[in-house]
Amino acid sequence: MMSNNGNFVPKAIPWREFVNLPNLEGKTILELGNKGNKNGLYRDDYLKAGAISYHCTDLNGLDGAIFVDLRSESAAKQIKEATGIESFDIVTNFGMSEHIPVQRTFYQCVHNLGHVGSVFVHWTPRARMFQEHGYHGSIFHAEDNFFDKLIIANNYKAISPPKFAAEVNRIVTCVLQKQEDTPFVWEPGFRELFWYNKLWESSPDAELFKEYIQKQDWFTPIP
Repeated sequence: MMSNNGNFVPKAIPWREFVNLPNLEGKTILELGNKGNKNGLYRDDYLKAGAISYHCTDLNGLDGAIFVDLRSESAAKQIKEATGIESFDIVTNFGMSEHIPVQRTFYQCVHNLGHVGSVFVHWTPRARMFQEHGYHGSIFHAEDNFFDKLIIANNYKAISPPKFAAEVNRIVTCVLQKQEDTPFVWEPGFRELFWYNKLWESSPDAELFKEYIQKQDWFTPIP
């Protein structure tokens, strides 16, 4: 299967994720979560595939990641100030959103970091599936209709409509494009479109980040 990036073969980014990316040539990229594996950092693949700039965020602060709490209403503003970039051509969520206690601020951040034409790539666990991911800090898994409703609410173009992937369809993935420079819309019922993975409470992250999330309402953002 040919990707949008021609014959380029990534070293670190799994092919199942790489084929969801738009053409990277000349693009600015923001990766939510500094992704990497035994084969290297996703960053290196993005740049080798033609991206002109790369930034990432993560509370671990590794590999040059911007330290920002994505529960914050001001997360996008903090990222803009840290990078000096007002908006990015591509924002990726490859397995990051499920680790954030406040889902609304996460998707609001993505929206606010894009311009008209920006592409948002999402890849996240489905509700009641991939439960063992909770041991790695996976808190919220999306119901199958969440992205369909998000697309309608914010008039995104579905370049690649929501579909199921990876090991008996445990993941929902999609590629969306921002079509309007309008405020982010989060419908009141969206909070019910996420399943809480209780196994998260046994993860190392629960202890590591307890000062950030202890006694918090899961859907209440911080300043």
